Amino acid sequence: MKEIILIATLFVCSFSAMSQRFAVHGGITNTTVNDKEYGDFKSRTGFSIMFLMEIPTSEHWSFNMGMGYTLRGFDSKDVPTDAYDAKKDRYLYNLKYIEWPLFMSYRFDIVENSFSIVPHAGCYAGGNISADDYTESFDFGLQGGVSLELQRRLQVGMQYNSGFLNILKKTEFENTELENTKLGKAVWKNRGWEYYVRFFF
Repeated sequence: MKEIILIATLFVCSFSAMSQRFAVHGGITNTTVNDKEYGDFKSRTGFSIMFLMEIPTSEHWSFNMGMGYTLRGFDSKDVPTDAYDAKKDRYLYNLKYIEWPLFMSYRFDIVENSFSIVPHAGCYAGGNISADDYTESFDFGLQGGVSLELQRRLQVGMQYNSGFLNILKKTEFENTELENTKLGKAVWKNRGWEYYVRFFF
């Protein structure tokens, strides 16, 4: 994990001499996992806080990178964990990630320097600092979304994140009676929406 953080930090610093602008990103997340075979899963609400850097590559295109904290998760009726909501009779999974998004954005200027539509697409990597007996410590996936930009300062938007990796820790079930059960064969991949605000300075 320390090596990943160091590489990401050096990567961001390497662009310090380029023309760029910075942003503070805050969002509300609604996430779950996509396993349909095992467990009764429901989404959980979390949040994200990011620091982003936008590097223009042409008049309309920009490359974006950042680093921040995202709270993902889900509720399960069947898979036990330490956090339990007796009122709902459900186990609560709060997955805390340090994340590094990388994406390209394109600015459609509706009113120049006043109002723009900005779609974006890219990928993210995340280190799960809350990894436990059931969840892996790393995730990687795609993200895409769109925002409205006002006065080249404020963006309000939404994006969808889709993880590639199985975050269920398979080693927990190897050589046990659970290995060939539905739980032992389950695949958990992060999925979810985020609704965000970004302020550029």
